[in-house]
Amino acid sequence: MCAQQPDRGGYDDDTLAALITSSRQVVADTALALRRMAEGTYGTCERCSMGIPVERLEILPQARFCVSCQRRGVRRSCDELTACMEDETRYLPS
Repeated sequence: MCAQQPDRGGYDDDTLAALITSSRQVVADTALALRRMAEGTYGTCERCSMGIPVERLEILPQARFCVSCQRRGVRRSCDELTACMEDETRYLPS
């Protein structure tokens, strides 16, 4: 008896793992959005407490931040990553 391999849709293992991880994150983000709806905080930026524009929520219903705060957060993350990379390369032999 031969065990049949599941259909992977032509994707390799790494791609499938990334798709699964991404899908799980979307489900988690959606669950958090539903929780914010139940709590009455949906549509309010978690950082500055200003309202998130309806147009943004129509495009990204699970948005937790207004565009301005999201950009600041992304920029901060990039700056932190750059600083971390600079620290890492500082100790490499010349």
